[in-house]
Amino acid sequence: MQVLKVNKGGTAHWVLLDDDMHLIDPVCEFLEFQRKIDRADNTLRAYAVDLKIYWEFLMKSSYRYDQVSILTIADFVDYLRSGAGDEASLYVTSSRTNRSINRIMSSVHRFYRYEQLNGACPDPVFFETVPETEQMYQSLLAHTKTGYQTKKSIFKLKESTKTARIVTKDEMNRFLRALERQRDRLLFALLYETGARIQEALDLEVSMLPQPDERKAVGVFRQIRSKGKRRDLYAPMPLIRALNDFVYGKNGADADRQFLFVAEKTNYAGRQLTYHAAYDIMRRTQQRLGMEFCFHDLRHTFCTGLIESGVDVGIVRQVMGHANLYTTKRYVHLSDEYLMESMNRYWSDRERGDRYEAS
Repeated sequence: MQVLKVNKGGTAHWVLLDDDMHLIDPVCEFLEFQRKIDRADNTLRAYAVDLKIYWEFLMKSSYRYDQVSILTIADFVDYLRSGAGDEASLYVTSSRTNRSINRIMSSVHRFYRYEQLNGACPDPVFFETVPETEQMYQSLLAHTKTGYQTKKSIFKLKESTKTARIVTKDEMNRFLRALERQRDRLLFALLYETGARIQEALDLEVSMLPQPDERKAVGVFRQIRSKGKRRDLYAPMPLIRALNDFVYGKNGADADRQFLFVAEKTNYAGRQLTYHAAYDIMRRTQQRLGMEFCFHDLRHTFCTGLIESGVDVGIVRQVMGHANLYTTKRYVHLSDEYLMESMNRYWSDRERGDRYEAS
């Protein structure tokens, strides 16, 4: 089986082909629906790759996709845990983590939800109703839920917690200086200074670029594409000015240029810079410098910086583009330096106040 990206009528479509190079219609229809509701290109590719793994499992196990049961899905989880279907890529290693398996299962669930709503086949049971645990942040109408119940995936595997990498200013400056192209320096500066997701940055269009305004400290990219929705992206004015100089320069922007970040190699010049190209630039530069971080670490770093600076969590939620405050809470990982500074300040204050003696 193969996952391919094809161009039809000037629009890119992701498709899944079987071993005879025939379209696997249910998957292709699902991917086309997701494209129409404005899913990011990288998300579409992830869905296609995940469903390729699922279809290979169905073929090897002699299952029909429209006649699966809860036991079939449980067998698929076992199949994933055994490492079957692994392939060399930027995203997987020889042994899948529980987090990777959960992501694949999420793609399969979305596929069956589409099939159910389309009337093609029933949706295998993925979720059970359980009492809702108390959370720090709840929705406005949480109290109206009957019995405070919520849904929980019965297939979700326990994920190990991993502390996010905080990228310091010195590290980032060293990384930026090592980049050869101005385009790359501006792309990674944008990720670091705005908290943008990588696909959000790659989808930025020239028409969205705000004009420099020396009276303001911040510029706004209005209504950028964000995980199938739209949101505003806030950037410091020096970065806005640098992006304008880069795009327009002395001769002005190319009339055919749509995206801010485009390929510069002769064969692909002018085309939107891809996730894989940006990932390759990051990894090759990091190997030379002996450092390591991922795109999302830059987003974590920006979010943490806002919190440490005392920005209200409600504002942070809006700036980061989170659907709710609980997501913002999960993304914040305070730096070791900030934690130590806070604890030192706390105990210094205690020393000046009441004392106690340990018995």
